[in-house]
Amino acid sequence: MSTLNAYVGDHHALLAVDTFVQKNGGVLVHGPKLFPIPHAKVVVGVRGDLIFGMQVSNHLHLGPVADFDDAVTTMPAILDRVTADYFQQRKEHGDVPWAGVEIALVGWSKRAGRMQGIRWESWPGDKLFKTTPIEPWSLSPNADWREIPKAPDSAEKMEALARDQVKFIRTHLPGAVIGGHLLLAEITREAMTIKCIADLEANP
Repeated sequence: MSTLNAYVGDHHALLAVDTFVQKNGGVLVHGPKLFPIPHAKVVVGVRGDLIFGMQVSNHLHLGPVADFDDAVTTMPAILDRVTADYFQQRKEHGDVPWAGVEIALVGWSKRAGRMQGIRWESWPGDKLFKTTPIEPWSLSPNADWREIPKAPDSAEKMEALARDQVKFIRTHLPGAVIGGHLLLAEITREAMTIKCIADLEANP
């Protein structure tokens, strides 16, 4: 299930994820779901199939990506290539059911002269990736968070939101893989930081 929440202001953006992933056998461990691309001043967030998201991140690292605008331009070709390679690998290993994936890119856009963010997502039954701009925030899962009174534009608001999401999902979907620690990436035109800001398994 996982959480993937983003806020994009003109000169400041936040991208937050939880860390629980499930290994073979059902064991919960902490895993990476944020992937910085420092030279391009872009951060990638992943929800869903982590291996797919990591492969997309690897292509962004290795490709001719100088900034956010380059990353966005190359994403369709990267998604096509990773999809073809990934599903071929899955067939070779028994055609494991596809869980779907959501990928968010956040960074400084020279073209727009401000911070920007875009989401790509594909879930079981989808034939293509859906592309959605983050304007000005995006919340996943978003069952009860489609409309919130104030933008999650601080670490404190991101933590409160994530705790609500974890509580909601565990109540309505027992056994869902969600929670762990909360990682927060803060991105500006000149810098990015990634911090663990909360233990979602502990009471605040």
